[in-house]
Amino acid sequence: DNAELREALTSCLHNWQYDVLAAANGQSALNLLNRHQGDVDLIVSDVIMPEMGAEGLLTALQERGWQAPVVLISGHTLDRDHKVLQSAAVVAHLQKPLDLEDLGRIVAQALVDEEE
Repeated sequence: DNAELREALTSCLHNWQYDVLAAANGQSALNLLNRHQGDVDLIVSDVIMPEMGAEGLLTALQERGWQAPVVLISGHTLDRDHKVLQSAAVVAHLQKPLDLEDLGRIVAQALVDEEE
């Protein structure tokens, strides 16, 4: 949801040769996914966002049969009561401030695992 962080992460992912679609919140992400069905291999999402956070996004993706992996980013400890945030689609949780090497390694591994 933070525009500066979103731009920095988008830039890093582009530098690592990934194609990126960026959205400010879960609802915007759903709109992008609807327009790019089948073209998205991985979602990297902040947990807390305006309009729709990761919990709402993951619920909507599950309802649509989304099968690709999800990496969550948060500045807060994830609450175990949020079962949807512990779903099988979530392959990693990263804490802010982000370590870009960790992000790069996790994204690469999630995409390799998805291909297998």
